[in-house]
Amino acid sequence: ESIEDKAINYNLEFIKPFKSKAKTSFEFEKDGEKTKVTWTMDGNMPFFLFFMIKTMQSWIEMDYDRGLTMLKSMIETGKVDADTTIEGTNLFKGFSYIGLKRTCKMKDMPKEMTECFETIVAKLKEEGKWAEHWISVYPKVNMKTKEFTFIAAVSTEALEGVDFDKDFLRGKLKEQPMFEVKHRGSYDYLGNAWSMGMMHTRAKKMKVNGKPFEYYWNSPKDTEPNKLETSIYFPVK
Repeated sequence: ESIEDKAINYNLEFIKPFKSKAKTSFEFEKDGEKTKVTWTMDGNMPFFLFFMIKTMQSWIEMDYDRGLTMLKSMIETGKVDADTTIEGTNLFKGFSYIGLKRTCKMKDMPKEMTECFETIVAKLKEEGKWAEHWISVYPKVNMKTKEFTFIAAVSTEALEGVDFDKDFLRGKLKEQPMFEVKHRGSYDYLGNAWSMGMMHTRAKKMKVNGKPFEYYWNSPKDTEPNKLETSIYFPVK
């Protein structure tokens, strides 16, 4: 709509799930040798969806945080070294798992999840064992409060004889069709894969039949951030 010395203003129109318009802008402020960018949106929702306001605010805030992180990378390095691809729906073999369950705010997830996996790694090294599959399952998500419950876990097929204490939780991923979105790059941009997966399943009217989860193909301990590979699996009918 307009470009000013300290802002870029534009109109944003939503088509689905309901029609609405919003005035949006990037505002720029000098901060020493850096530039602070603020991304804003001013719009409205139909009155009958008032109960969704908090949830929508959280979704949009997540998108904005991720978008600003990508903008920062583009400005500083000339690229966003990450990509996301749709792998389609295939039969997932399934396996039993054991892991640690935590509930925390989204901002605390990197720290909490790292601590969980470090505990698991320490236990496996102590026992001289290793797991084939590494995952994070999300049994509960509250977008109003941005509170996530996750289970950081590993497959148990190669862990016979390992004595896990009462803090560990056991579960099973059953064999069933899974819709897969694969992400390459830093976990900072992993939300792109989640967004793509959720939008695709809704657009194609796919019936999600279970809790989605992250599958880690390699480890951040010995892999450069831009080479990390993670799949988001959505169980479907």
